[in-house]
Amino acid sequence: MFVKLSVLFQTVLFLIINLSNISEAQHHRYARYFAQRNHRALQIPSHFKDTVSLKVYYESHCPGSVKFFKEQLAPSLERLGRHLDVHMIPYGHAKTVYENGRYTFKCQHGDVECYGNMLHACAIDVARNNTKAALFNACIMERTNDYNRLNYLVNSCGHQYNISANAIWETMNTGRGAMLLKGYGDETHALRPRYVPYVVLDGAVADSVTTNHLGYFACRLFNPRLSACDTSLYVIQGYGHETSALRPRYVVFEEAVAGCYNCYLYIAVTACDDIDPGNKIIDLYAHHNRSYENKSGDKVDVRLYYECMCPYCIDFYTNTLIKTVEKLGAYIDLKTYPYGNAERKDENGKTVIGCQHGEEECYGNKLHACAIDILKNTTRSVSYISCMMSGQWENSGSDDNGANRCGKEMGINAKKIIKCAKDKKGEELLEYYGKETDKDVPDKEGVPWSLINGIYVNGVGELDKWLATICAALDHPPPHCKKL
Repeated sequence: MFVKLSVLFQTVLFLIINLSNISEAQHHRYARYFAQRNHRALQIPSHFKDTVSLKVYYESHCPGSVKFFKEQLAPSLERLGRHLDVHMIPYGHAKTVYENGRYTFKCQHGDVECYGNMLHACAIDVARNNTKAALFNACIMERTNDYNRLNYLVNSCGHQYNISANAIWETMNTGRGAMLLKGYGDETHALRPRYVPYVVLDGAVADSVTTNHLGYFACRLFNPRLSACDTSLYVIQGYGHETSALRPRYVVFEEAVAGCYNCYLYIAVTACDDIDPGNKIIDLYAHHNRSYENKSGDKVDVRLYYECMCPYCIDFYTNTLIKTVEKLGAYIDLKTYPYGNAERKDENGKTVIGCQHGEEECYGNKLHACAIDILKNTTRSVSYISCMMSGQWENSGSDDNGANRCGKEMGINAKKIIKCAKDKKGEELLEYYGKETDKDVPDKEGVPWSLINGIYVNGVGELDKWLATICAALDHPPPHCKKL
């Protein structure tokens, strides 16, 4: 009898060990499958867990990647340290080219981004410590086309985090840097992320983490809760200067503080579907600029700052914005500002505007500004501008051809709009939108930049979250909101 029990015990133990190994092997073999399981709930596990895996697919000069590293990843690593097992894949939307016996790269934001990506890859290799490498990479991330500036940051940040700048450059110059970047390219191409930064937290794609509070979501996965997680949530009294400094996106009242009156639990999130269903949104307007507050709740203030030739702006305008107007147009007070990342300069007493994508974009922005001014109808002007922008890749977008084509389709006199854009009126309108953009969002980081009741909300590729945010700001949301 004892022998039989011993054999049974050994058999069970053998199966447990081998099944565990199979599961682990499958996890690595099907990493892409696990990474693509979108919208898996980030729930607190019932078993002990003090480390959470984090994979970040990104590129060094992408505005969203820079923002994520500096505002989300670095602060979370400084707080949670070894409890975040971070893996960085610095490649993004680049392309690998093999010619003349060596690898070269073409990057979305030019050669300087390729140089930055390789610096990141070499830093990961040299540091031999992903946490330290991530902090170093966050330190050197800066949207600059100045190679000397990047090299200065490598020296400065290397000294700060005890990583040898000389070792990084040696790794790059020996050709190992190219091989490392090629490897990250292979890993990125295997997953084929639609956007960057692309974050996989504990095996699940975490879309909201890129613009929200990484530390908060990571802390929900630890069991038991870490003491360091206590600083992920902030209880704030009222709307004083402390609130303004934190610049919260939502103010949420949780059951955990149900007995606390006139106090607010701050969680930096921009989408309701990442908040526990049991939580109740108390106030959406804890923001440093109170002028946007909508006390009646009947209309939500929506503002879009954009430029006509930016691919992300085109995607946002022709997908998110136009559908928002179609579904919730009666519930929003929409203002659009066609100026974007342009710059105003004073030359010999005259204001000169230079646009990010050249003179063609400046003219397209004027067409948009004139359409807004002449049509005097938000829904009609948005539809007309969306029509122009949807033809951008046919070389018939925000130009005279696009204006005429869309005017013919919609019964709009495009000649007036074109005349306005070519006259002094177009210059005046563009200058006006430039001043408004610089005044309202002086610290914007790229476009499109959108505000809902004065609060920044990323709506690129996130139509449902964007609509849900507007619905949450309404005192009396329409039936359509219940479907979200």
